[in-house]
Amino acid sequence: MKPVLAFILMALMAINGFGDPAYAQTSQASERQAVTHFWRYANCVAKHDRRRAEDILIEADNSDENVRMTKLLATKNRGCIPAGSEMKFSGSLFRAALSGALLSRKYRSDAVGDYSSVEPLYRVTTLADGTSDAIVKAIALKQFSECVSRMAPAKTLALFGTKPYSNDEDAAFASLQAEMSHCLPVSEGQQFGFTRLELRTLLAEVAYELDMKLALGMEATETTEAQN
Repeated sequence: MKPVLAFILMALMAINGFGDPAYAQTSQASERQAVTHFWRYANCVAKHDRRRAEDILIEADNSDENVRMTKLLATKNRGCIPAGSEMKFSGSLFRAALSGALLSRKYRSDAVGDYSSVEPLYRVTTLADGTSDAIVKAIALKQFSECVSRMAPAKTLALFGTKPYSNDEDAAFASLQAEMSHCLPVSEGQQFGFTRLELRTLLAEVAYELDMKLALGMEATETTEAQN
């Protein structure tokens, strides 16, 4: 059996951990610019069309309805697209950008939620030998992201408000080093490389999922109390 959490995030252990190849920023300025444009777009949409953005995140990633809603969102919010920019991204990056933007706006005024009442999203488990490295990596990083989000919700949320590849983002990741070190698996096993954007994307996806589960739990409690 293959332990799901058998990976090491080497760069996060470095003192200023963002120069290591496993966590290296891309050297292509055009890619950084594109990611920044997309971050600004997501924040603009979260501000002007929150309900539609939330509906997209409820739907399954690749469903026909989600594709339709995403196209409608883009059509309704053309003004959010930076002039002269082309934004071609994967569905996961789009959803993560919206997740981070919505959380960042929500918790500007609201108190950060307590996720201790939320059941684990990604339990530590084992996978059959022969499971692809891509699947093992995806599950392991989500478990890692959930651990960090639960331990330091305020600092994780602060990350989503920072501009990608900025000094503020560096500082936000640095503030999470203790939690990220704690959440590293202790078992020896396979090592995975990852990018800055990949980690930020996963943190946003998992943090939003935790927040939705918390909100649903609170709604259920309020409904029960009202019935009583």
